[in-house]
Amino acid sequence: MSLLKYTECEFDSTKITEARDEFEGLHAKIAGRSEGYKSITSPAGDEFSDLLGDGIKEIATENQRAWSSSLLACVHAYGVLDKAATDTDWYTDKITDIKARLRTEINSQQEESSALRGIRMVYDNEARSAWTKFVQRCEETEDILQDGPLPHRVRQLAEGGYFGRNEQVGYQSSGDVDYMLVSAISPELLARWVLSAPTSEHDLEKLEEDFGLPLLQSLVRRAQYAEENGLQLSEAELQFQEDFYAAFGEISTYDGFLDFTKKFEDRGELDAGKREEIQRTLANGLLVLSNETVGGGMSRLPSDVQEAAAGRKEFTGLFWGVNDTKEWKAWSDDFTALADLLDHAGPGMKGGTEFSTTLLGTVALDDNQGAKHLVAERDQTIIDVATRNPEASNIILTGKDFEGNTYEHHEHHQGRLTPEVALEALYTNKWEDGGKAVRGLTDWITLEDGVAEARGIPEGAQDKAMVEFMKLMENENLVEALGQTKHSVQYGEGDDRVEWRNVSATQLNPDLADGFADLFISYSDTFGHTAGLDPHKPVETGMNDNDDLRFSKDARLAFTQLAVGDPETAGRLYGEVRAMSVAAMYGYTEDTNAEAGARTGVLTGLVEQALINEAENRQENDEEAAARAAKAKSRALDLAAALMVDAKTPNVVATAFKHVVEDAWSDGKGANATSHVPISNEAYEKEFMTSIAIQALVEQDPSVMDRIEDKYPGKVVEGSGSERRIPFDPDDWKHPDGGSIVDDVLAEMGDQTWPGSDHRTAGEAVNTYIDTFNTRRGQWLDRGNG
Repeated sequence: MSLLKYTECEFDSTKITEARDEFEGLHAKIAGRSEGYKSITSPAGDEFSDLLGDGIKEIATENQRAWSSSLLACVHAYGVLDKAATDTDWYTDKITDIKARLRTEINSQQEESSALRGIRMVYDNEARSAWTKFVQRCEETEDILQDGPLPHRVRQLAEGGYFGRNEQVGYQSSGDVDYMLVSAISPELLARWVLSAPTSEHDLEKLEEDFGLPLLQSLVRRAQYAEENGLQLSEAELQFQEDFYAAFGEISTYDGFLDFTKKFEDRGELDAGKREEIQRTLANGLLVLSNETVGGGMSRLPSDVQEAAAGRKEFTGLFWGVNDTKEWKAWSDDFTALADLLDHAGPGMKGGTEFSTTLLGTVALDDNQGAKHLVAERDQTIIDVATRNPEASNIILTGKDFEGNTYEHHEHHQGRLTPEVALEALYTNKWEDGGKAVRGLTDWITLEDGVAEARGIPEGAQDKAMVEFMKLMENENLVEALGQTKHSVQYGEGDDRVEWRNVSATQLNPDLADGFADLFISYSDTFGHTAGLDPHKPVETGMNDNDDLRFSKDARLAFTQLAVGDPETAGRLYGEVRAMSVAAMYGYTEDTNAEAGARTGVLTGLVEQALINEAENRQENDEEAAARAAKAKSRALDLAAALMVDAKTPNVVATAFKHVVEDAWSDGKGANATSHVPISNEAYEKEFMTSIAIQALVEQDPSVMDRIEDKYPGKVVEGSGSERRIPFDPDDWKHPDGGSIVDDVLAEMGDQTWPGSDHRTAGEAVNTYIDTFNTRRGQWLDRGNG
């Protein structure tokens, strides 16, 4: 009986090894070699063709994919079995060692049995720990087996030493660089090829081989696969990239990696396409190396890249001296070089959280010595790349990481960088791209669940960020700064030219306004919530115990006013709200809850009040401000019509609005109309919603249209069956004496039972709905400018 308590391993490493060797024999046969040829464990050359026997070399090369598939299956099986045998031997040897040490210690002791039990317990625990580790190794082997011969699994086996001396067997068996281990080449040699490529045809040719650019590009693909599957690059792969980038400042006359990138563009006579490929590969690799998710980090980047990303410390003297200016200029040149390189990065490439956050912080804090406009193109490139990392954007917006921890910024930014400071700086600058890049700070918040998860955004993070963003809308100083940027915007030409002075950040940068509108639409349920509209019962911005979002009244109005800062976006947003009103009325035919119109009433009033406030806040005269508000509202129905056709809305709604679009374009009004819909008021709202209600009734009972057509000839727009409809524009329903036919029609239909109700008449239902709508809408408009 053994003195040691342990779990017996039932595996026989000898039999596992025999099975393993059969796969090497099979691999040799497939490669056209003799069965005894050690084609897996002995290097046969560098290329796929080197592995093949002369008899099949030509046919196998022509059918490389099929051949390599079979060869890789053997390689994978060999590696899995070698690992299983190695792990089994490890456990067996471990238990043998523990037994021997236990026996020696017991033999040397003369204590009583109680002391011996204590000694045995120590060794029993060691054996138990060994078994736990063995099980973990077996589970890892099982995962490798189930995944099949995927590149990362074959590389994993190779790095583990399970292919003997031939660690590149995966690459040799496939000719696929994704199977290549980075040990195939020195990172310094690869850097030397890049350095010399513009002037040396020989080094350019070497760079184009699998060991050159294709290997660097493979590392990017490996990182993308790793991030998508919750994995990391191997330490060898990360160290290879770190050494590669560091080499540019160590083996050349360049003063670091960025100094090389500055001069690469104009050096030699390299083909433009090849130069771009090299720059893209270097940029992508730099972002991969910075990415903590795959094992990288900002600390792995070349020192000059780290220093450029972090910016200069704040100057605290009375004036900029010569040395200060020289240092700042040197930093600015490096930061520009970094931006120029990152501009070549692939559209799906993102950097790590620390790197991206630091870049955003530097852009926010550096004012370019009072000439920020001179570096707008550079900075928006940095912003575009940095905001691809949603956690970095979250940190800038909230000051916290995705786990809710207060973020510790780079030492150059500490004590200066806050969400308020960052947003004011990033939003109020006049961007050449109209805010397309900077809107990335919030665009991730509106991503759908599946997309958000794929991008590494934790569940609930988007809602939390939106809440914190809305709290910033309660900061009067920030809201004032965003509403009055001291910049001017011009519209039109010649006599039609209009200048708006001291415009809002969103009128200055229309894409930013568009991003705000997307947030509004995405969170329309919360913006349209009735809670908090009563001044005696306010709500605070936040989340309740059920994780329901609530925005305060002031936050909603401040945010929406920014959203309508751009005229085009104002029209789009107002059109979206009108479309929601129509959809709600159609929904009311199935659910006669009186609150059906409450949400759209809140949204309509909110957007209208925001439009009024924004117009009044401009520094143009009252007439121009009023005209601007009217124009934004006049386009509402046209825009709503287009939105309803393009969006995925209920068919009955889309069908109705399809006709509105046809009308708008056939009479020349279209998307640029200036007077298609009058400024909204309660009378108009009643006529508009009543006409929608009538159409909803017609959808339920097409015979209703016959009665309308008989009594009001020419007022029904012809079609077939339920395709016949009434005009949605109240102007088309006017009596010659100025009255409205809509009211007459509803009065005539008033006794008809409303769909979805057993007892309510159409008149009662419509009036209840409209009253609810206007009551909620009025809770905004009754506030004046408030």
